[in-house]
Amino acid sequence: MRFFTSDTHINHIRAVEKFRNSQFKTIDEMNWAIVNNINSVVTEADTLFILGDVFFQPKKKMEENKNILNNILCKNIQVALGNHDTIANLIEVGFKAENIFETKMIKINGVEFVLGHLPYVDYRTERDITDRAWLSFPSIQINPNTGRPFKRLSGHVHETWRLRPHNLNVGVDVNNFMPLSETEIMELFQTTHEFRDMLDK
Repeated sequence: MRFFTSDTHINHIRAVEKFRNSQFKTIDEMNWAIVNNINSVVTEADTLFILGDVFFQPKKKMEENKNILNNILCKNIQVALGNHDTIANLIEVGFKAENIFETKMIKINGVEFVLGHLPYVDYRTERDITDRAWLSFPSIQINPNTGRPFKRLSGHVHETWRLRPHNLNVGVDVNNFMPLSETEIMELFQTTHEFRDMLDK
């Protein structure tokens, strides 16, 4: 089974203060809640995709970050580069170079999904417009075989929205700090009329 999450922001004090102060009072509480939640549903044999912004300040807390990563039971972890990530830091903390990507295409039940940290540019928020990162937001990608937009799984927008017609935010802030399974993702997209039409054809 494959699972998906994003924006764990391990060891990021501003994540606690800005996004998560109603859930967690300390960094340690947040860090280990996220790890324990992952371990409660993802087994060692599964694949976990973390779609960016895994850690924060990895150089300052490298050993602590390594320890946190080593406590995740799943060993097949693939990581999309987030705006707070670098390949060098992700490798140093313990991720395999071949498992780090900017975007990746996968299929779930025959439906193609694009994985990446940033959502489609159409769904940026007012906060994103003041952040230079929005300049890198991708345009909606059209599947040449169907003429329909590819579905995108992403993060970055934290608590601002969860589902748009072609884009699901798998970030921890809107998913109860839990990773989403392939089955849950298909169920969520099936709540949109356009996606139901695509599955019917």
